[in-house]
Amino acid sequence: MNIIRALFTVRYAYDNLIMRQRAQGLLIIGWMSLIGLIVYMVGVVLPNVQRGFSAEIFVNAGTVLLPVAAIAAIVLVQRGNIRTAAFVLVSGMAAATIPMLFVGEDSIADLAVIIPLVAGGVLLGRRSFLLVALMVLGALIVRALWLGNFTEPYTIIPANHILSHVLIPLVTFGAGAVFLYAFSGSAERVTTDALDSQRYLHAIVQQSAAFDPAQSESNFLAQLVKRIQETFGFSNIQIYLTNDQGQLVRQTRLAAGMVASGSSAQTARDPLVNAAFNEKKTIIADSSQPADRRALITAPARKAIALPLMMDDVLLGIIEIQSDITKPFTAGEIDALELLATQTARLLVNGRLFKDAEATARDTQDNLARLGAQMRRQEADITQAVRSGWDTYLGSQGSALGFDLINNGSQQLLRADSLPPEMRTVMERGQTMSETSGGVQKLHVPIIYRGELLGAMSFNIPGQQPLTERQVELARNVAERLGAALDNTRLFEQNRALAEREQMANTAGNQLLGITDVQELLDAAALGFKDALGAVYTRVYVSSSVMGESPRAPQEAS
Repeated sequence: MNIIRALFTVRYAYDNLIMRQRAQGLLIIGWMSLIGLIVYMVGVVLPNVQRGFSAEIFVNAGTVLLPVAAIAAIVLVQRGNIRTAAFVLVSGMAAATIPMLFVGEDSIADLAVIIPLVAGGVLLGRRSFLLVALMVLGALIVRALWLGNFTEPYTIIPANHILSHVLIPLVTFGAGAVFLYAFSGSAERVTTDALDSQRYLHAIVQQSAAFDPAQSESNFLAQLVKRIQETFGFSNIQIYLTNDQGQLVRQTRLAAGMVASGSSAQTARDPLVNAAFNEKKTIIADSSQPADRRALITAPARKAIALPLMMDDVLLGIIEIQSDITKPFTAGEIDALELLATQTARLLVNGRLFKDAEATARDTQDNLARLGAQMRRQEADITQAVRSGWDTYLGSQGSALGFDLINNGSQQLLRADSLPPEMRTVMERGQTMSETSGGVQKLHVPIIYRGELLGAMSFNIPGQQPLTERQVELARNVAERLGAALDNTRLFEQNRALAEREQMANTAGNQLLGITDVQELLDAAALGFKDALGAVYTRVYVSSSVMGESPRAPQEAS
């Protein structure tokens, strides 16, 4: 069985369905021609030669060319040169049958030329067939002329020609029938295969179009097994996916018209599935496969196929299909199922990437929300710090600060504690204002830093000089820079004052640490605090509970 399968299997991948059908038929005819010739030589020629008949009656030069032509046709078919193979095989048959017209005067030999005529009609194109037909017609004409040379009476004894009268018609009509059977239905078979392929591709496209990356894998796999059942007619389907440990776990099963979903805790033990898992390729087990592959079929199934779900050389899972139909899988079914498996693996990867991206987006959104909340809290803290800092700073100054810059040639800067009404309006509104009074244009700009209004600026521009939007924008930028500079200066002054106070406190403290007498210590403390704080009167009182004796008189310094 393995030898027959190896001999009659077309190994060249023909894309055209018609060529594939014709290649299969040519392969069968080629091997049958060799086998038939061997049977003819052993069963007919050899016994007659042993009985004393001349071998030339049964064998001619064309008979020797026929096996050569058959072998050449088989080789050409396996290499993809199907048209050349067909022409070589038909030419070999013509060379083997045409010489039979001139073996004797018996007209039964004329039937032999039907074989190349039928073979050329079903295998060759119109031009090549016309060439073969002309060759046969010419041979018949030559035979008729050749028979004209025989003028003597010829007596036919039927008993002496029983073998030829039986053998030649049987071989002729048998060979013609084989050719017609093998190739006459090619168009119908090709059309059927093409329609099936179209139906398979349509199902694959529908499965891809119905894919929703947000749906669960179990729902997607359940849809897949239903699609396989409806399209291919298989009623036993199982889908396994690999887990984190690299083991196969059954996810979905279709059996007896019921779809069962959900992960199975047990690793797959089906021999066909394990074979596909280990080899990472499609495993087919049917009547056309060797015995070791057929042994992988689990009863009562008659055929089965395991398709790996591969993506970038990574095994994602296995699709196993079983059927109780004895007929082997067709090439169209295998191609469509492998394409479906490839598309399924791609969709599974896309779905997982989508879910990972969705989870990452949610995490990123949560992180951004937390960062935004932190930034808003920090911004509020900074704004509050700026507001309280300026309140404290201005409180230490005793009043608001204002300055006028008079452009009288000397750029004189004057202290101004009063706030003009128009600037007060700007500070209340927090918006830029402009006005014209007495031929002078005035531009009032609020000074804002980190959302906190610190003050306002006012510019007087000569009336003959037009105030442009660019100048207004420049004034706003200057006000923003001024706000930042003012806050930095305030912080610097506060830090410097704090450092000075710390230094004075440290100096006073260091002076007190070297005194051992309590009375001297109190005197030095009173004087040190007076100098550090600028006080005009200092009093230090120590409780008796601290001194452990009678209360000390208060120490005073003035």
